[in-house]
Amino acid sequence: MTARPRADLAPPGFVEPQLALLVKEPPQGEGWAHEIKFDGYRIEAPIAPGEERSARVKLLTRKRLDWARKYPAVAAALASLPARSVIIDGELCALAADGTTSFAALEAASAKNPHANLVYYAFDLMFLDG
Repeated sequence: MTARPRADLAPPGFVEPQLALLVKEPPQGEGWAHEIKFDGYRIEAPIAPGEERSARVKLLTRKRLDWARKYPAVAAALASLPARSVIIDGELCALAADGTTSFAALEAASAKNPHANLVYYAFDLMFLDG
């Protein structure tokens, strides 16, 4: 029996995202890093191996809804990545003119508004080509 190369493995199923925990104060001391809280949708982006690049990408919400058709420009950008199969965890945001994230602008953006200023902030590369 011949083992197939790890690069031929498809990404595993949905990976439950780790969520932030609300606290009254940030931890103090060395060894802690703090991030800006983005105001957007938590999106897991699995990209499966296959010929048709646009069909390989899903934009999965925490409830596992696929929003690739709702945000086709984001899906197309992720489809252009050179990886064969991958899972990326991140936040889909719309940027306001001052560079901050705007949840209202994100809700207004969709396939009907393909020119919205959307950004996918990748937090974690959870799977890459096996």
